Amino acid sequence: MPPVEIWLADEYRIPLPSLETSVGLEPRRVQLAAWTLLEGGAVKPEQVRRPVPIDFADVLRVHETQYVESLQRPDVLARIFGVEPTEVPVEPLLQMVRLATGGTLQAARSSIARRGHALNLCGGFHHAAPARGAGFCALNDIAIAIAALRAEGFGGRVAVLDFDAHPPDGTAECLAGDSLTWIGSISGTHWQELPRVDEVVLPRGAGDGQYLLVLRALLRRMPAPDLAFVIAGADVLESDRLGNLGLSLRGARARDRLVARALRGVPAVWLPGGGYHPDAWRVLTGTALVL
Repeated sequence: MPPVEIWLADEYRIPLPSLETSVGLEPRRVQLAAWTLLEGGAVKPEQVRRPVPIDFADVLRVHETQYVESLQRPDVLARIFGVEPTEVPVEPLLQMVRLATGGTLQAARSSIARRGHALNLCGGFHHAAPARGAGFCALNDIAIAIAALRAEGFGGRVAVLDFDAHPPDGTAECLAGDSLTWIGSISGTHWQELPRVDEVVLPRGAGDGQYLLVLRALLRRMPAPDLAFVIAGADVLESDRLGNLGLSLRGARARDRLVARALRGVPAVWLPGGGYHPDAWRVLTGTALVL
C-alpha cells in the first residue's frame, strides 16, 4: 500500500480553553501528535496535506439550510460545545470545523485515487444530524464526504467503523437513506436504538480483552467495502472523563492494528473522534504509527 497521507492544519484545535478543565479536552492533541510523528521521523513532511475548507454546497447535501445558517450564532455553537455563548469565537470555531470537514472529504477522494489509507488529524463529528449539532459536533464530516462522493459518481459500498466511546447517532440519521453504507459501532453508552447500525454496547469499564473479542466479531460481520471511514476514538481509554470504557493504550493500539489489517487494500479515511484524557494525543499518535 502507498504511504499514509496525513491531513493537518494549524487551525486543528478547538478555540475554547474552558473545555480543558470542564471535560478534560486536550487542546493540543493534534499538535502534540503531529510534532511527535514528524520530529521522530515516522511521518515525512511530504506525506502531510493541508485541507481546504468544505464548500457550503457539500454541507447542504446533508444538513438543513436553516440549521447551517444558525451556526453563525454564538448561542447555537455554545450549546453544541457545552460552553457559555460569551466564550465562543464564532469565525475561528467554524473555520476549524470547515477545515476538518474539508479534510475528511479530500482525504476520501485521495484514498480512492491512491487505493491507500489517510489520517485526518481532526474529524469524526458523529453526533451532528441534519438539523442539529451536539457533543462537540457541528457538522457531520463523514456523512458530508459520502454525500459529496455520491454526487461525484461514487457508487461503491462504504463501511463506517465507529470506535468512539459514544454511539454514532448523528451519522445514522444523516445516512438513513444510503443503502450502500454499512455502519458498525462499538461503544460504552446506549442512548437509543439506531436503525441500520450494527451496534455493540459494552458494559462500563470493559477492558482490552472483551473489547478486542467483540471487535474481531464485528469485523467478520462487516460487508466487503470499496471505501471505509474509521473513527479511532481516544475516549475508549480507562479514566477518560466522558467515555465509559476501560482500554489501555496498548489495547487502543491493538484495536487499530486489527482494523488496519481488516481494511488492507481498501481505501480508508481514519479520524480521531473524541478524547477527554491526558493520553488522548498518544492514541492519535498510535493510530498514525499503525498506519
